[in-house]
Amino acid sequence: MTSQAEWCADPKLHEIDKVPMPKPLSFPLTRLTTELDGAGLRLISLAIAFRWIAGQEELPRRHWPGLELFRRIIAPLGMKGIG
Repeated sequence: MTSQAEWCADPKLHEIDKVPMPKPLSFPLTRLTTELDGAGLRLISLAIAFRWIAGQEELPRRHWPGLELFRRIIAPLGMKGIG
C-alpha cells in the first residue's frame, strides 16, 4: 500500500491505496509440474526439499524444451509470450 500506515488499522474509515500485485507463479508452476511429472500433486516441505531432490535419480535426466515450458507457465496468467 502507499497510503498512511496508520490507516490500515481502520480501512473503513480511510481509503487505502493498494499497490497492484503481480499474479503469483506458484499456481501455474504447480500445475505444469504436475502435468509433466505425471505423478500427481505433491507438496514437498522446504525443510526437506534438498533431501527429496537427492533421492530423485531420474529427475536430472528429464528434459523439456525451455520455450515450451515458458509458454505453458505464462499462458494461465493471460500474458503474451514469445513467438
